[in-house]
Amino acid sequence: MVRRSAHTVLQTSQRLVQAGVGTTPVWHAALLSHPPAPIRPVFKSSVKELVFPEDRIRTQFFEDFPFEAMRAKSLAERQVVKDEDRLQGKEWYSLHQRTSNPSAEDCIAFTLNLQKYHKLSLAKAYAIATAQFADLRAVQEVAIRSAYKEARSFGAHSDPKVDRGEVARTNKKMENALRSWRPPRSLKSSSGSKIWQADAQPSYHALEGKFSGGADYIQGWSSWNEWTDGKRQRLLEGARLRGSRKASDQSAPAGSATEGEAKKD
Repeated sequence: MVRRSAHTVLQTSQRLVQAGVGTTPVWHAALLSHPPAPIRPVFKSSVKELVFPEDRIRTQFFEDFPFEAMRAKSLAERQVVKDEDRLQGKEWYSLHQRTSNPSAEDCIAFTLNLQKYHKLSLAKAYAIATAQFADLRAVQEVAIRSAYKEARSFGAHSDPKVDRGEVARTNKKMENALRSWRPPRSLKSSSGSKIWQADAQPSYHALEGKFSGGADYIQGWSSWNEWTDGKRQRLLEGARLRGSRKASDQSAPAGSATEGEAKKD
């Protein structure tokens, strides 16, 4: 059976009486004189969504410039500077007037300023603001690259393994200074057995400022050839001696066996 509300009991009773179905209930007159209180209307209490004009521009901006969301930003940046003290209104007609390193919020604020004070449409104001934002970003990147190349030309290090702060750079300088105190290695101990030394040594003619015309080079080349020829001959002689000794060792047992048989006979 369907469950009905108490407010429909009187209406249902009146319809049944008018249709001649059954008799009139005893409580019909009392209910007609004192009907139930009306039901309070049900209102859905929902908080309206807060929508700001900056939200729409911010959504479109990060769709066009997604890498700006990855740019590091300090939460305490410009906390002392108030918006009232900054340039705004009709006097603010270029993004460069406020800063040469604009952020996403600067571009959004400039878009709203163009729309409100310069009477431009939102699409045109956004196009102008993003174009100036891209120009300032390009100028900043070129300046950073130029400063990086200039620093490298003066000997600065940008390797994160080397450049880890002032303390690390100071320790590196101290290590280099201590390493310079070590006595140099003698050339004789490192390259005494070589005919041609790998270490560059000033020659007699170089000290006098004379040009040998390649005579030093030819002399070194000839000494190298003589050394290699002598070594090759020594190797050949050693191989011949080893071959003759091996042949004599193989023939010695056969001769001793024949001499033993002759003695027995």
